Amino acid sequence: MAMERTTVDGRTVNKRTADMLALWQFNALTNYYVVQGSYNAGGVSASAGTHDGGGALDLSVYGFDNEKWHVKQGRLAGFAAWYRPTRPGLWNEHIHAIAIGDPEASSGAKQQVDEYKAGGDGLVGSAPDPDPRVKPIPLYPACTHKRVNLLTVHRQFKTKNPKAKVGVTRVQWVLNEKVPGANLICDGVAGEKTRAAYKKWERQIQAENPDGIPMKKSLTALGKGRFKVSVLGWEKYRKAQVDKTKAAENEKVNPTFPKK
Repeated sequence: MAMERTTVDGRTVNKRTADMLALWQFNALTNYYVVQGSYNAGGVSASAGTHDGGGALDLSVYGFDNEKWHVKQGRLAGFAAWYRPTRPGLWNEHIHAIAIGDPEASSGAKQQVDEYKAGGDGLVGSAPDPDPRVKPIPLYPACTHKRVNLLTVHRQFKTKNPKAKVGVTRVQWVLNEKVPGANLICDGVAGEKTRAAYKKWERQIQAENPDGIPMKKSLTALGKGRFKVSVLGWEKYRKAQVDKTKAAENEKVNPTFPKK
């Protein structure tokens, strides 16, 4: 059975590759531009047939400062990926990537994946891989996900003067993916619009008492497929909040008075 196909930036890819690219973009918090997709038999002779089948992508690196870091984020999402500097007469600089395990990959793409696993650069002659290695090499969807600290995010959503935090940026990014019409600027600041989008997410998953403040259950649901929730410090914080509430309630029932 043929894989379902879609388009990204006007280039054809299959749904699995598009999902992997979405994870890659989340990892890097970067919207990439696809300059060549899959199922492009004979489209670019310099590609040596690697784009003839599924799972193949070339991404623009225009304006990037650290191309190799971006390559690593793609590798963490399950791609065999390399930064290709400009070769006059052949190609402009770009990131070339093959989705590992794609059932419709061309023979050339599969060969590149084998070379990647063996530590090669995926080009004729197979020189040593010049880009950052990841171990173990993940097979999508069993990838290592970024972590978002629940306590940090919770506090930023509650405070009147939130500060920019990368965890909040990741929450905003996924809200844009999963909440229709969110249209958030991913600046890491949990402002009014971000809290409103989170409240919409809570209603979307039918959370109890939606208030626009991330809690463990709703944040875990939001992160599915994108990030893991770190609860470091969370239980201690919650216990302190409960103790504070109990003390306030007790004070109302049995008020203490200053000694004369």
